[in-house]
Amino acid sequence: MATALAAATAQAVRMLQDPETRAQLLIAGNDLAARMRQWNDDRRSSGVYSPSDLPAEHATSGYNSALPAVGQERLERRVEKLSATLDMLRPETGASGTAFLDKVYQALNQIRLSLAVAKNLPLVKRKKAHREISKKLSDLETAVMDAALGNSPA
Repeated sequence: MATALAAATAQAVRMLQDPETRAQLLIAGNDLAARMRQWNDDRRSSGVYSPSDLPAEHATSGYNSALPAVGQERLERRVEKLSATLDMLRPETGASGTAFLDKVYQALNQIRLSLAVAKNLPLVKRKKAHREISKKLSDLETAVMDAALGNSPA
């Protein structure tokens, strides 16, 4: 399973190093950011969105202490957040961008599968698996971010 995870992650990272894919992702990310800023400005100007609209427990802190800082659930949240980000980018990418996103989704599914397997491992093996999964997930997140920002591959 570790080999499949490494292969899927490596494939996604290789695709993110393609200049055309990176350019499409950069355009999609910029367009998405502009639309999000416009949406936020529209809400703020209509009075629908302001800090005073938030419930008191959310107004004081952006950090929810009930969320785990480490472990299985944190890794699962990272996967879901990256998946949600890619879902936002999907309509913005062209046909060749869709193939790239499919590879990234494939890598995420491998990570999900690895997390499911790790969940039932004994503590020492689970922690080791979590470290490996976290590294692969970090590599994938970094590659997506670099592509979105238009940075050249390392």
